[in-house]
Amino acid sequence: MNPIISAIAEPSLQTRLRLKCTEDEVNRILIKCPNTGKMIYTGYSMDPQTFDLSPIEEMDPVECPACHQVHRWSKRDARFERDPNE
Repeated sequence: MNPIISAIAEPSLQTRLRLKCTEDEVNRILIKCPNTGKMIYTGYSMDPQTFDLSPIEEMDPVECPACHQVHRWSKRDARFERDPNE
């Protein structure tokens, strides 16, 4: 195969590692709707370590797709979509 075509067709090692890192480490942050009990996405995604080290305790309110109300939430209310301990 032509090296130029091969370079275009196949992602670089750096790109593959970055994609794997992103998939493995970044996690959507969810909270439980107090009205419906459904888990909803807060609009934030990050790795658990960054989230734990964040000095911000009170997060931006989120409009709930389940009950259409605005919910205030804090770090202690948050859960990761994929448990980092699994």
